[in-house]
Amino acid sequence: MFLWPLTVPRNQFDLPQFVENTCCMSQWPSTSATKVYRALQRIGWREKPRISKSGSHKQLEHPNYPYEFTWAFHDGEEIGPKMLARIAKRTGLKPEDI
Repeated sequence: MFLWPLTVPRNQFDLPQFVENTCCMSQWPSTSATKVYRALQRIGWREKPRISKSGSHKQLEHPNYPYEFTWAFHDGEEIGPKMLARIAKRTGLKPEDI
């Protein structure tokens, strides 16, 4: 049996209020992986040369970033707004770049 914490009123966890506060947060539309990958290439990310040609993950590098970004999507996949926001945070991608 789950007991609600005494310090937090129960109505704070009601689903309609939660959904109302979180909808429309993202400025990112759902986009295909191919479009996002090409947008990353346009802003300067390049695929790092690989020793092994097997595997679907690609390591992308950028001259202005000290780290690599792992691209783990296939061409036909649809990338949702939350994942696009995460990609943008690491790569500097903007909605107008897509």
